[in-house]
Amino acid sequence: RPALYYRWAFDEDSRLMSAQIARTMMRDVPAPLWVRRQVILARQRNVYMRDDGVTPKTSRQIETLYLDTLDALEPIFRARPFLLGARPCEADFGLFGSMFRHFFSDPTPASIMRERAPAVAHWVTRLWATRPVDLRDAAPISALPDDLAPFWKMASQHYLPYLAANAAAVAARNKRVSYEVDGLAWRVPASPYRAQCLAALQ
Repeated sequence: RPALYYRWAFDEDSRLMSAQIARTMMRDVPAPLWVRRQVILARQRNVYMRDDGVTPKTSRQIETLYLDTLDALEPIFRARPFLLGARPCEADFGLFGSMFRHFFSDPTPASIMRERAPAVAHWVTRLWATRPVDLRDAAPISALPDDLAPFWKMASQHYLPYLAANAAAVAARNKRVSYEVDGLAWRVPASPYRAQCLAALQ
């Protein structure tokens, strides 16, 4: 949620991405660029903000989640090159998707990352540049580091309650799911995909 929130909630980010989508994905639509941009902007803000539960109250929680994630990652990447050790693992690649394409590349979250968590920014570029030959002498991952507790806490407080409520809503064929995080009520569309995410985790 923070990835798409930052992309569409802030003017600089939304101008950049709506123009890029209008020039590329909508290049064959017979309309002026500014019209295509406005169509994209309205659609993305409806889907990823209004319909996804973003309000003045929830926006602060979304921003806090991003900051907490950076704060959890920064000491890890100051201590070692990758999440679990000297070589990347599936967790690095899973985290990399949103970190690179959204937080590292979109203006507002990228600026926050560079200022608040420079080691995280370095990890993004390190993983992007890593080739198999670079890992020839890297020690295999043999144990789970003991500094991942902030992630387990965030998962248990933010992600798993949502996944459980969503899975129940999908099973009941409800169109929307309601849940709470830190006393704040959320109401968002039910997602069959995220029900599959929970099943995969289980």
